[in-house]
Amino acid sequence: EDEFGHIPLIVWPAVYVEYRLILREPVLLVRAKVSRREGTLNLVVEHAENLPSVKHTPKSMDFR
Repeated sequence: EDEFGHIPLIVWPAVYVEYRLILREPVLLVRAKVSRREGTLNLVVEHAENLPSVKHTPKSMDFR
């Protein structure tokens, strides 16, 4: 999630099998391809890793 809403991550079954334990982590770094179809934006995950060194994540800004 970012300040403006959610960005859907598409994880195909083969990628999920490879990264299933990592995908459970609260903070991820992913490499993905952007997929735009019919006005939607998705990221198709190709690689994932956790960021264990992140001890403090900043709060999301509410611009309302």
